[in-house]
Amino acid sequence: GRIDLRFEVIVPAAMQDGRWQLRFYPDMYVLGDSTRLESVIVTGKDSRDAQLRGYERYNRFLRGIITDSSAFVDRRHLEIFIRRNIPELYRFRSDSSFVSEEEFTIEHVPLGFTVPEGKLLVLELECDNTAPPREDVKLTVNGVGNKLTAPDWKYYNHNTTFTYVLPPQNGKALNELSMTFTAGDYLFSKLRICLMDYPYTAHETDALHIDKSVSRGDRFTGSINCTEDSWFELCFPYDEGFTITVDGREQEYECVDKTFIGFELRKGQHTIDIRYKAPLLDKGKLLSAIGAVLFALLAAADIAARRLKKDQSLEKAGNNAG
Repeated sequence: GRIDLRFEVIVPAAMQDGRWQLRFYPDMYVLGDSTRLESVIVTGKDSRDAQLRGYERYNRFLRGIITDSSAFVDRRHLEIFIRRNIPELYRFRSDSSFVSEEEFTIEHVPLGFTVPEGKLLVLELECDNTAPPREDVKLTVNGVGNKLTAPDWKYYNHNTTFTYVLPPQNGKALNELSMTFTAGDYLFSKLRICLMDYPYTAHETDALHIDKSVSRGDRFTGSINCTEDSWFELCFPYDEGFTITVDGREQEYECVDKTFIGFELRKGQHTIDIRYKAPLLDKGKLLSAIGAVLFALLAAADIAARRLKKDQSLEKAGNNAG
């Protein structure tokens, strides 16, 4: 036959918190034998909300995976791969760990190989945020960030190709990645990975000392002591939106090694300041200002025309009365 047992679970006040999930594992003892019963789970509202966010992130990640062909994606084996290689992501399938609404980080993503000494790892991928809600996208890999602004923003930056040039981390060989994604619906595709040589060997390179008190956002400042006339190369993808000054004087730069920014630097101590401004930003502001002025003029002209029409109507009414 079947016996239904009902239990009253009393949770002490000290353990009642909306952020927690309590799990009870009851054992039933009968005539010296014990049987483990099904677990009892008491989930707080905040914990449940966090859990649902985890499910949403996990499914969004799976939905965002595409191939360059129409080949079918085997979800079961994909989940097995994620469980083995990206456990931090897989835990969102059933765990209640909190996930920030602003960003989502995956640590220790294995590359599957170790970058040889004296090499840099270069990653490139395409980003598409044209699907609703069409918001800004930022992907940070090992501390290097790329951002694509919202397509509808007036200063849209067209940065649909994300490029990352990654050196060894803290002197250790590079064999894994840390990736931080912003919240939103977007698509990454056409991932390309390659290795490149360091521009110079370690003993030929003068150290650049970064001023962390000033360097933030779109500005990068540091000092360097060049032991001889040399060529300064930045691991920044070339773009015409940069303004570079050396010792307070604007410095022309060019595209070197087909990808990066480079410029000549004379022997001696130098202070280098690098700033970035989105292309056409000033022109966009100017057009916005012109548009505001034209709107004000049109509004003033419309008000003047209405007043004139009203005065003429009053004058006509006065004449008719006379």
